[in-house]
Amino acid sequence: AALLETQSQAASESRRPDALAPVREGRDRRLRDPLRSALALVREFAHGCESDDPERFAALWSLDRAKRLCLDPAPWLGQRIRSFHSAVLMSATLAPLDFHARSLGVDSPGTVRLDLPSPFPRANRLVVAVDSVDTRFRVRSEHAASIADLIARGVRTRRGNWLAFFPSFSFRDEVVAKLPPGEHRVLLQLAGMPIEPILAKLRANRSETLLVCAVHGGLLSEGVDYPGDMLRAVAVIGPCLPAVSLDLELLKGYYQERYERGFEYAFVVPGMTRVVQAAGRLIRSPRDVGV
Repeated sequence: AALLETQSQAASESRRPDALAPVREGRDRRLRDPLRSALALVREFAHGCESDDPERFAALWSLDRAKRLCLDPAPWLGQRIRSFHSAVLMSATLAPLDFHARSLGVDSPGTVRLDLPSPFPRANRLVVAVDSVDTRFRVRSEHAASIADLIARGVRTRRGNWLAFFPSFSFRDEVVAKLPPGEHRVLLQLAGMPIEPILAKLRANRSETLLVCAVHGGLLSEGVDYPGDMLRAVAVIGPCLPAVSLDLELLKGYYQERYERGFEYAFVVPGMTRVVQAAGRLIRSPRDVGV
């Protein structure tokens, strides 16, 4: 019915905005109507939503976009993993094991779980936890100056490269604006920027103190190695809980109903995973030393 109504409307139009005018596309250069193409996409999306498992998927609509959210990929991932002769799933951020086993669909008696300690000497790292500041979203601005002072005090202790990871660009900029003057030079990770120029500066540094201020979940905090003397210390600001959104609220509700651990699985686990990933940039071999 919607398609017929659209076709009737298109046939009766005397003039259409240029942005919506039919255009010739593709190798065959056929004339294609963007309105009908958009309607076909909406129809395909709606049909997919109808066929989804309502317990494990949610359809999200707004004025500017539509999205299908998978609340639980375990049945499909588990089926694929079980089709292999065997599989080894390994990461430093698979904690807690029961959550990830459920999420990957491998929480069966046939799964062997190993929780192994770090192979690197504990004496090579100094872990300092500062509880004199509050990084909760509602009050963290009140502590921005104190956090800036703590970072500045740290970088004064030793020349070299330092990383500071923040929960957002906006809070990062708020703290950086309050950094007291010193001999350090600040490098900022900008949204969408390539990381190689920053890494090149860190590799080339031999005499000054560089403080790279970045965000959790970005390219500098995941999957990048800083071997040897390339890095002195990492400052992790906040537990990095994800920002509240409709997607996460739906996930929290699903986890709460299934496992009675909604907030932990939707917010705490991904937040602390980012902490571990950021802190893990520092010690990458038995010879690395840092704070």
